[in-house]
Amino acid sequence: METILSLYEQPYDESRPVICFDESSKELRKHVRDPLPASPGAVARTDHHYERNGSQMLHVATEPLTGQCRLHVTERRRTSEWIGCMQAIADDYPDA
Repeated sequence: METILSLYEQPYDESRPVICFDESSKELRKHVRDPLPASPGAVARTDHHYERNGSQMLHVATEPLTGQCRLHVTERRRTSEWIGCMQAIADDYPDA
């Protein structure tokens, strides 16, 4: 961990950018009932019931030294989607 953290302390080098990549699955939910708005003396209320509305994969590439972030959203988690994300990152840095 210390080796990785030391990368963030180095000065920015365009020929060797530091890129962090992570992926996560998120479930999409749809409210079954409309929330009740806030009124004097009461807070807004939402129902805990929901309909499942599929899921999406989030592929996030961040460059911590410049603050840039790239997000790719795909429907499934397959090797071909991961390769597509890596190719897009490599295309963004042709000189690296």
